[in-house]
Amino acid sequence: MSKGRSSCPDARWLGALMWMCAAFVPAADAATALDDRAIREQVRPTVVKVLTETGSGSGFVLNQDGFVATNHHVVDGDDQFAVRQGTLQVPASLEWSSRELDLAIIRMRGELGGEVVATLALSSPDMNSDKDVLAVGFPGVSDTLATTSAADPTYNPGEVSRDIYPGTWGHGTTVQIVQHTAAINPGNSGGPLFDVCGRVIGVNTAGPSVNVSSSPGGPRIEVPAGTFFASFVGELARELDRLRIAYQRSDEPCDVAPAGTDGASAEDVDDIRAQIADVERRMREAEGEQASALQAQLDALRHQARRLEDAQAQSWIMTASVVGGVAVILLVIAAVAFASFRRSILRAVARAQEGASRLVRAGQSRRTPRPEDRSRPAVAYPLRLRIGRGRDMDVVVKSESVSRLHAELTVVQPPGGRACQYTLTDCGSTNGTRVFRHGRWQRIRRDVVRPDDRIRLGDHQTTPGALESMAAPRHRAQERGRHQHASAPDDGRGASGRGAHDDQPISVAVRRNSAGEVVPRSRR
Repeated sequence: MSKGRSSCPDARWLGALMWMCAAFVPAADAATALDDRAIREQVRPTVVKVLTETGSGSGFVLNQDGFVATNHHVVDGDDQFAVRQGTLQVPASLEWSSRELDLAIIRMRGELGGEVVATLALSSPDMNSDKDVLAVGFPGVSDTLATTSAADPTYNPGEVSRDIYPGTWGHGTTVQIVQHTAAINPGNSGGPLFDVCGRVIGVNTAGPSVNVSSSPGGPRIEVPAGTFFASFVGELARELDRLRIAYQRSDEPCDVAPAGTDGASAEDVDDIRAQIADVERRMREAEGEQASALQAQLDALRHQARRLEDAQAQSWIMTASVVGGVAVILLVIAAVAFASFRRSILRAVARAQEGASRLVRAGQSRRTPRPEDRSRPAVAYPLRLRIGRGRDMDVVVKSESVSRLHAELTVVQPPGGRACQYTLTDCGSTNGTRVFRHGRWQRIRRDVVRPDDRIRLGDHQTTPGALESMAAPRHRAQERGRHQHASAPDDGRGASGRGAHDDQPISVAVRRNSAGEVVPRSRR
C-alpha cells in the first residue's frame, strides 16, 4: 500500500454521503417555537428567587457551577444572599456586580436539585418572526397575598413593542434595551425575559411602580399598565466572556410559521383569492367610509394570501429536498454495495488463482526425476574450494596473473532447504580478488557473494555458481573436456577470442573421490 493512501475506501464514500445529504436536506437555521404549556415547563426550572437582607428579586441559572444572573440593584448594599426554588433554599455569595449596567452575578453554595441551565439568545429579538415574550419572576406583590413560602414563579406574557435601542439606566453608560409589554413588578427585577423558543433575550430591570394600600376589605393593590424594560442579554454575555464564566448560548433567530399557514393547500389559496376578487368587486361600487373599510379588508386578505403562498412554496421546497436527499442516499448506498461486491469477487478470484498455483507447484515438486538428475551425486556441504595456480589447489587456474593460493570459496547450505550462502575470501593474492558491483570492479578481502555475481581472479572472470558446479561430475563429455583441458591464453583472452571481461569458465583441475564428490587436496 502506498504511503498517504487511505486504507478504508468506505470512509471516502461515507464522507461524500454526508456532504450530499447536507446539500439536499434543509439546514436547521432557526430555533423551534414552543406552545404556552411547553415553554412554561422548559423555563420554570431555570428561574430562581434571590433573597437578600433587605428584600428579594429574581434571577436565572447560567451554568452547572451554580452561577446565577440578576440585577445590581437587587443585591446592592447587602452582604448575605440566598437562592430559593420551590421550598428549597441554599446560601449564595456575590461574584460580580456593575452599577452602570445594573447587572450582577451570584453563586450558589449548594445545589437545589431541580435547577436547569438557561439558554441565552444572542440574536436580536428584531430578527424573530414572532415577537411574543414571557416575563418570568417572583413579584413581591404576589408574596403580599400568598400564605406559603414556596417560591413559585409568575408568568406574564407580552410582546416586544420596540426594536432594541441604546439607552441608559441613569449612570451614563449606554446599554442595549429591550422594550416590551410583559408586566413586571418589584421582585421581577433580575428575572429573565424569554422568547417563544424558551430562550433568554433580556434581563428585566425597570417598569412602572406598584401602589399597595390598605382598605376595609383588605390590601388594595394598584398595578398600572404600561411599558417595561429589560437589558438585552448580549450585555450580560459580553461580561460573562470577559469573566470567563461558562454559559449556554444560541445565535439563531426564533422563527415560527405565520398563523393560519400550517398545512396550507391550493384550496386555501384559491379561497383567499376568491375573497379578494369579491372585495375588489364591492370596492368598485362602494364610496366613502365603506370603501376605506373594504380597502383595509383587501390589504389584509392580500397579506394573508402572500403568507399562504410562501408557506406552500416552502412546503414544496422541503418535499423536493427530502426526495432528492433520499434519492442521493439510495444511489450512494447502491454504489457502496456494488464496490463491496466487486472487491469480494476480485478477492475470490485471487484466492482461486493462488490455490491453483500451489497445486501446480506441488505437482512439480513430486514429478519423477530425470535420468541425469538421478545419476548426479549429491554435493557434500559445507563445500570449501581453494582456488589458485598451485597444483595442490582444489580449483587450479593456469595463469601467471593468479597467485599460488589466490582465493577461497565457502558454500554453506542452511537448514530447512534454504538457498546456499557463498563467501569469497582473498588469500593475500598479488593481483587481488574483485567483484563487479554497481557498474565497477570492487576489490574485496572477505565478502558474501551471490552465485551469479561476476568475480575476477587476476585477469580471469567467472561466477561463484560456476565454481560450485565443478563440485559435481559433468554429465556431458564436452563440459568435462572444457573444464579439465582448456588452457587460459597468456594475453588474457579466451579460446573463443572474447575478452577477459566475458563470463567464461576458467581452466581448473579438480580432485574427486569415488562418489564423485570434490575432495580437498592434502596440503604439502
